[in-house]
Amino acid sequence: MKSIDKSSGETFDLDKDADYHPVHKPQWYAWSAVEVIDAIEAWNLGYHLGNVVKYVARAGKKGELPEDKIRDLQKAGWYLDREIERLEEKWKIRDKEIPGQPGGEDDRPSAATKTIIY
Repeated sequence: MKSIDKSSGETFDLDKDADYHPVHKPQWYAWSAVEVIDAIEAWNLGYHLGNVVKYVARAGKKGELPEDKIRDLQKAGWYLDREIERLEEKWKIRDKEIPGQPGGEDDRPSAATKTIIY
């Protein structure tokens, strides 16, 4: 796949020029045989679920501190919570018990709103 870096004008072939590129193929996404963006697009995940996959896949690979991994997982949780809220609103099931969901709304933890204490 050919691409042009608009900031430098450099032509870049994503398939063979490099293992990673700071814009087109960042190293924290280029560590696997399957690139995250390819999976997101192939699975047609959309914005919220695509971001869940993105942040889970890069957790622990972008940044060196333990907090960086935790922050990425919190971001994934935030997007997952947003998608759940969007679907509940869309299907008007926010106040209904979902089959297979133990205890209903109050028992479902919100991954995005948990605070980590060090």
